[in-house]
Amino acid sequence: MSKGINFVDIIKDILGENEYLELLKDISIEYIDCNISFEHFFDEVANKYCFIILLVGLSKKVNIGIYNFGDKKIDSDNFARKYKRYIKIIENKKFEFLKDII
Repeated sequence: MSKGINFVDIIKDILGENEYLELLKDISIEYIDCNISFEHFFDEVANKYCFIILLVGLSKKVNIGIYNFGDKKIDSDNFARKYKRYIKIIENKKFEFLKDII
């Protein structure tokens, strides 16, 4: 993952503060038993989750199969179901979001 692109901030702008905080909470619950630093969680986990959520929200044609997060592997269908709430928000706001950046 490119260190130069912060997908967490992009997701925060689209979702709004409350949904963004809920998303971070949902992601962190999956890693509650992992012994990782906050920096690693933010850079390697949350940023990748936000990247995938953004891609799926902008285009339903994204299908990678298995997402790799170090030792953790997540099936793309399960991922989409679990984060459907946030993906739907992005789907609904994608044109507004794109107009803002163009």
